[in-house]
Amino acid sequence: MKPFGLSDRFFGRQEEVNRLLEHLRLHPFITVIGPSGSGKSSLVFAGLTPALWESRLFGSDGWRIQSMRPGESPQTTLTQTLANGAQQQAARCC
Repeated sequence: MKPFGLSDRFFGRQEEVNRLLEHLRLHPFITVIGPSGSGKSSLVFAGLTPALWESRLFGSDGWRIQSMRPGESPQTTLTQTLANGAQQQAARCC
């Protein structure tokens, strides 16, 4: 799946996107946490996601990008989100 089509309207936060790319280059997992309305979704879906697809830093394999809202039980929600993503990927694969 290619980026979410928002990158043409996203600008002014390239420094933050670059920091996230560098973090992902060193670590395989990242979380973006902040107060409501602070621009987390824009940063990830319009900034980071397109940058990952365009980057040559990580090879040419596809990306599995999962999004979740933590709710009242963040650990459970995270576990379920990752499990559902793995099941979907396995179903597409074979």
